[in-house]
Amino acid sequence: MSRFALLLTCLLIPCLAACGPTVRDDDDAAPVDFRIWSDDHVSADTLDNNPHDCEVALPPEFSCFNESPEISWEGAPEGTVAFALIFDDPTAGNFPHWAIFNIPGDATGLDRGISGQGGSGIPDGSTELSNGANQSSYLGSCPQAGFVNEYSWRLYALDAELDTAATATFGELENDAEDAEIEMVSMCHVFDGSNSDI
Repeated sequence: MSRFALLLTCLLIPCLAACGPTVRDDDDAAPVDFRIWSDDHVSADTLDNNPHDCEVALPPEFSCFNESPEISWEGAPEGTVAFALIFDDPTAGNFPHWAIFNIPGDATGLDRGISGQGGSGIPDGSTELSNGANQSSYLGSCPQAGFVNEYSWRLYALDAELDTAATATFGELENDAEDAEIEMVSMCHVFDGSNSDI
């Protein structure tokens, strides 16, 4: 290689490196899918008998009148102003366990123990509905002994806060949430009634 070619190569390499493709920063990253989960879930393989398709379970410390589990989510759609969360038991006629709405739109979850026995308090501006035990708080998985029930959690990203009354039913809240819904995600868990504290 001639000295001229060598010199040209040495000059071009830094230029190509500087002018080449750049790594995208976080603002340009692909959007994350809207999803919900709980780190308090355990594998449903811990149950001897699980007739349902749901692959996760909640431990007994979150059953009946105990504290609420940690709930997390990410990827809320653009325009989300508030969230509504509904937890019920389809295997018992959609028995109402916990409903909380007007969770702030910048929230990414609910801390463990905010509701239920000794609850530390729900987020400012949020409202809880009365559950199947006639209490405006979390009511955990509580099937009869010997039964394994499957529970549903539905999280709604809303384009506006709801004016749903605190005396509304879970069904009325669900209708209002669907009217203001941008997107809804769900998860399930199972619970063996022989492990509950009733």
